[in-house]
Order: sequence, then C-alpha cells, then structure tokens
Amino acid sequence: MEKGKQKTEKQEHNLRDEEVQQCKSVFDKYKQKNDRINVWDIRAALKELEIEVVEDQLFQIFETINDKSGTIDFEQFLEVVGTQTTKKVGVTDLETRKMKLNVLRS
Repeated sequence: MEKGKQKTEKQEHNLRDEEVQQCKSVFDKYKQKNDRINVWDIRAALKELEIEVVEDQLFQIFETINDKSGTIDFEQFLEVVGTQTTKKVGVTDLETRKMKLNVLRS
C-alpha cells in the first residue's frame, strides 16, 4: 500500500489521507441532515477545493454515479473529487496540488 493512503473497502478515489481530510472538512460544511449534499452544493464544495466544473459536468457526474436522489454521500463525493482531480492534474502537478491543500488547511 502506498504511503499516505488508507485502505478502505470503497477506495476508488486515489486520494491521500490529507486530501480525504480536506474533502471531509469541505463536505461537512455543505452536508444536509441526511449526511448528503445536493448537486448545487457539490459545485460550491468543488470550487472550494479549487476544482471548477460547469453545469453540464455536474449532471454528467450524477449520471456517472447513477444516483436518482439528486444528492451524494461522502464516499461518492470522494469519488467525484478523485475523478475531477485526475482529469485536471497531471503527474507533474501533484506537488502543486499538495501545496494548494496545505494553503487551504492554514
């Protein structure tokens, strides 16, 4: 197992522990009483993580997750973040991503 990654049953997001913690902090700001966030709050949460998505991408995300409720839970949110950062960030940009997370934490 790679250093900094915690093994979980559903880990499909390929995020490091510190990234998961940052995502949890942002997710908790937007979650509803049922521990889920809706499509528009996802956009705001992703923006807070410096991941920009357009409206069409949001609906593609929900179609990919195949969630009919219009909301996603934390594990699904991690999957979305992992997918979006994989699309956005190349291997050479991993250090930049780490620096951004450190700035967001402070």
